[in-house]
Amino acid sequence: MITIHVVIPRKEDVEDFVMKISDYPYDINLSSGCFDIDAKSILGVLGLGVGKVLKLEANTEDPAILESLKEYIADQ
Repeated sequence: MITIHVVIPRKEDVEDFVMKISDYPYDINLSSGCFDIDAKSILGVLGLGVGKVLKLEANTEDPAILESLKEYIADQ
């Protein structure tokens, strides 16, 4: 499993983020506190929070997801 922290800076970026995530066939979740959502859901991502640091968990060991999401990876 790959676990990283991401930030989607603006609501205009949510569609781009979800489109990139949707290219992968495995489960990918975002969480903030006790809330956990499917990262492939535009409404879920909008509801979880734009501009916040979110935890992303991808059920894979494929490093390609890191490359496609590099602009959203939070510096921690």
